[in-house]
Amino acid sequence: MRIAKTVAAVAIATVALAGCLSADQTTVMDQVNAARKSARLAALNTDNAAMQKAQAWSEHMVATGVLEHSGGGTKVSTTGLTNWCAVGENVGYGPSLDRIQSAFMASAHHKANILGSYDRIGTGVAKKGDVYWVTQSVHPHLLACCQGLTWPNMTVHVTDVTIPLRWGILSDRRSTGTSIPVPSPLPPARRRRH
Repeated sequence: MRIAKTVAAVAIATVALAGCLSADQTTVMDQVNAARKSARLAALNTDNAAMQKAQAWSEHMVATGVLEHSGGGTKVSTTGLTNWCAVGENVGYGPSLDRIQSAFMASAHHKANILGSYDRIGTGVAKKGDVYWVTQSVHPHLLACCQGLTWPNMTVHVTDVTIPLRWGILSDRRSTGTSIPVPSPLPPARRRRH
């Protein structure tokens, strides 16, 4: 009887946690983890704070029609994230989640975020008309950084990359040691000047 109650409690908790994510958020997370599995990397774990932050940011981009990072323009905000030491963020829009993920994987910088030394993920998806707006926020747990398992060199240079595509735009914000020129975005998104 006691075992049955424990199993039931775990099942209810699992259903309750799964109910926190939309089907689209789960799809984006599954796409990222499928790419990581193909590269023989561990799957990323859901980070509830990052999920809420990424979802709110995708909704913000839909409301403003502006593709930009969570800190505005080229800046990444870490407000609301806990136990992190480095953050990677991909944002993009397009006609389908599959097309956006394919474009992320076709870009070396976006792919580096997806396949990077991270263990946590937050995803956000909002849709306006026929256009999906996606945010992927990835980070390693602070403990991994402190143990030197990831990001042992904490001197971080940040670069913004925007890749125009025929059907939309992708933008990537990650820790890197190089500068990359930023091409002009394509309509319909507007980019804020900094």
